[in-house]
Amino acid sequence: NQDIMREQSFNLVTYNLLDDFANYLKCLVRLPCRTSTVAAIRLSATILEVLQGPCSGNQAHFTLNTELLETLNRLNRSKIIRDCLEGEEIDLKKTSIDILQALLEGQGDKSVVFEK
Repeated sequence: NQDIMREQSFNLVTYNLLDDFANYLKCLVRLPCRTSTVAAIRLSATILEVLQGPCSGNQAHFTLNTELLETLNRLNRSKIIRDCLEGEEIDLKKTSIDILQALLEGQGDKSVVFEK
């Protein structure tokens, strides 16, 4: 169940990994280098997995409670600099577009996620 990344209902204390994913991606995007790109590719694949299905709880959380949309926007506008490789940057940008699509998957025109 993808919701377990956001809440663990049977634990005394729950830990929201989605916030950490969004914050870590934000940091990686702000430090352009090949190491950050490789880490961001793997992290963005994980974010995509917890959204697809769709998982409406994770969609709403990422959209309404994190800066994921702003981070994806920054990532898609970024230029290739330093030791970054064009192929890896393109792969990351493709995954970021997939994440945007996954955020909207199954959402109606009137949903808060769609409006954001």
